[in-house]
Amino acid sequence: MTTMTLSQRLFDTNSNLMKKTLMVAAGVCALSISAKLQFPAGFWLPGTLQLLVVLVIGTAYGAKMAGITLLGYLALGATGAPVFAYGGGLPYFAGPTGGYLFGFLFGAIAVGAMAERGMDRNVITTAIAMTVGVLICHAFGSGWLLILARPEDAISWFKGFILFDLAKVVVAIIAFPTIWKAIGEQR
Repeated sequence: MTTMTLSQRLFDTNSNLMKKTLMVAAGVCALSISAKLQFPAGFWLPGTLQLLVVLVIGTAYGAKMAGITLLGYLALGATGAPVFAYGGGLPYFAGPTGGYLFGFLFGAIAVGAMAERGMDRNVITTAIAMTVGVLICHAFGSGWLLILARPEDAISWFKGFILFDLAKVVVAIIAFPTIWKAIGEQR
């Protein structure tokens, strides 16, 4: 069963190309800004708020619009635009965070697909959807790190970031069911 996503409910985006284009642009901007909102994580790369924005985009936009938005973000970064944590360009994808960037795409699509099935309406199903999204991102990111680094480095990286990323899930668990309750759960 497919249900209305939050963006469809709030902005009636089903058939409006201009609204969809603005949503994609807003998502790309939010991802770019979130890459620059950095905190020390005890590693040589900082933690960012990108994964939280990925989860929000997936949940609010649905699978197709989230996929388009993340592809737009990755394409913009590939051109050299400094939208990633430390810049942009094709070589960035071969670096230690390249796997996470691709994980963002598939994580957002997965979360979006679950939101389209109403899994963003209550705390339990939102927690499941968000956790799946986080695990997909980390599977791609850690998998890529296993290729580039020693296994213990990849495991250390994963352990260092997973707790912060699960804290992001808590934010989404609280936010989405609350928003749906406030606006009414029309399907």
